[in-house]
Amino acid sequence: MKLKKNDEFVSIYEVDGFIEEFCSVVDESQSTEPPPRYLKWLSGKLAVLDDKKEKAIILRDFEDLKETITIDNTQYRIYSIRYPRSQINPRVLYTIHEDEIIILLCSFQESKGRQDYRKAIARAKSILGMIDKEEG
Repeated sequence: MKLKKNDEFVSIYEVDGFIEEFCSVVDESQSTEPPPRYLKWLSGKLAVLDDKKEKAIILRDFEDLKETITIDNTQYRIYSIRYPRSQINPRVLYTIHEDEIIILLCSFQESKGRQDYRKAIARAKSILGMIDKEEG
């Protein structure tokens, strides 16, 4: 799985298919663009994340999931961006590599609490494993 730099930001990269997955989470019509409200939300949160990096977790809509995934002796801490005050309740999982590179891993709709997070974290682990195989 390849990483693609998000051209709007300095330090943010996303895995192949991230934006399509985000669109499917926030738009039941499966259009190629998320509704403007969610696109604006995501862009705003990514701007904060790009600026603050790991320090963003002290802000309301960011959280440290206290999950660490180890792939080939490299540890990746998993974080979440959340939009709990919306009907769809989207989440974006990301990691910060070498204190500088933010990698958007996957997105999902949180509706069943920790159960949804467990599935998404397992997916993030799989994605990180695929990135390492191609990058290494």
